[in-house]
Amino acid sequence: MARSFIFSNVRHNNEVKVEKIDRDSSFTFSFASLLTIYSYLAVESFANYNLYKLWKVSRDNFQKIEELNKSHPEINVKALHEEFYQEYGKVDDFVNLKNTQIGKMKEKLKVLCKEFGFPQIYETSPKLWQEFLELLEKARDFLVHPNPEDDIFHKYCRQLINTEKPFQTFPEVAAGIIKHFYNSSNVQPPNYLEKNELFFISEIVKM
Repeated sequence: MARSFIFSNVRHNNEVKVEKIDRDSSFTFSFASLLTIYSYLAVESFANYNLYKLWKVSRDNFQKIEELNKSHPEINVKALHEEFYQEYGKVDDFVNLKNTQIGKMKEKLKVLCKEFGFPQIYETSPKLWQEFLELLEKARDFLVHPNPEDDIFHKYCRQLINTEKPFQTFPEVAAGIIKHFYNSSNVQPPNYLEKNELFFISEIVKM
């Protein structure tokens, strides 16, 4: 995959013989892999960034409110995101928090929606949520942590090569997940969710 290069193999008498280089399959697989991984990474980066901000704010607010309540016990102010702080904010190492206690992407998205007061994605957009879990996340997990068993590995490879879903669906699913947070806060989603702004592919030359 690193070389975007796949050999077409022919099995004969339980021996694999390399007959030719299938460049079309090579390109299709590598392109689908990039689409899958970077679509998922866009959601992961967005979630981790906002989760970090939430973690930092909850810790800072709790410390300030705690000092205020000590100096003025009659006030008894409740800190912003106190529930989040009690469950997650007490963890001193954010990397440990995002990788273990809230390691699953679906849990991160659920926590963010809850703390920001947004509706859950699975409630407002069940089809989008299902596509994220069943299509994008499973495809990404296969590419990052492939199962070496022959039948399973080749099954997913064929799915990536033969289906149009990575090209049409995966970037749209990732954009839809991120848009949910902008739309829920009545903020115009950034243009990069609709089109490339930094670069684009003008043509692909087949050698």
